[in-house]
Amino acid sequence: MTILMMPNSLVLAAASPSPSSSASPSLPSLQAAQAQVQSLKQLIAAQQAKQTQLTAQLARLQKELKHEHQLINQQMTSLKNLLAAEYTTTPEGSTLAIIASPNLQSAVDSQITLSLLSSADTAQAKSLLKELKAEKQQEARLHTASIQMADATAKLQAEEIVASIQVAEIQAQQAAAAKAAQVAAQEAAAAATAKPTPKPTPKPTPTPTPVVTPTPPGPPVPAGPNVPFTVNTDLTQPSGITLGQIQIFLANTPLEADSQYFLQAEQTNHVSAIYLVADAVLETGFGTSTIYLTKHNLFGFEAYTSDPGAAMSFPSDQACISYVSWYVSVNYLTPP
Repeated sequence: MTILMMPNSLVLAAASPSPSSSASPSLPSLQAAQAQVQSLKQLIAAQQAKQTQLTAQLARLQKELKHEHQLINQQMTSLKNLLAAEYTTTPEGSTLAIIASPNLQSAVDSQITLSLLSSADTAQAKSLLKELKAEKQQEARLHTASIQMADATAKLQAEEIVASIQVAEIQAQQAAAAKAAQVAAQEAAAAATAKPTPKPTPKPTPTPTPVVTPTPPGPPVPAGPNVPFTVNTDLTQPSGITLGQIQIFLANTPLEADSQYFLQAEQTNHVSAIYLVADAVLETGFGTSTIYLTKHNLFGFEAYTSDPGAAMSFPSDQACISYVSWYVSVNYLTPP
């Protein structure tokens, strides 16, 4: 009989580190994660097929063992009867008592008994016991291999679960990004088709009273280096601020890492980087607000006094700066 051993390649696959133990700061691509899941499924299927084959082999061996054990018992009984007839004249019947014992192993191992038996009887008894012992050892090895196969299968299944979780996380991120883009498109379409609300006609009063109105700000003034930033500064013009100046201003705060994103938003959406930095500092308290820390929301976007928790969530600081600068440009800085 032979024992089916597990392939080394399969053992190595089961012992390889799972994706969850990696220290990578970001998730792999969706295609890579899905490919890993498919590979693990194939390994598990192959492992389960081998385990089924091993289980069937173990069942066959146990059946053969049972049959051989019956044959050995029959031979041992015949040997005991033969020895009992041969050695009935032994003083006090001590040898007969030992050989007739159910534990033939003890009888054969006994030096007194072996000295009284013929060499042929001793050899036959030892051969029977050796054969039975070999069969038992083979059954134990096959049983151990089956347990190892099941353990390897369990490890592969655990790795498949971890890889499937990664695929779900990547798909959730993609869905969130798609939803944010859809919301942005809907808001842009609504802003483009919105009609101005007609102003109500004031009712005439019998005795008009003088009304003091604040002086409206003057026309926008150009922005740029060495030009004071005031309420009249044209926010659509380049601010003239540099990356180094923003980094110095935001040094040692959580917002320092976003310095380049403010300049990128100015170049892409034509909204002053000075205004974006000032608004982010005001709304987050230099990057300490709960909305910023939990939702990457630097501007309190869609956060209302009555329901601050309704603030919009963003996948990253860069995504928030890019989206809000676009929203300000379209809805506040572009003439209707």
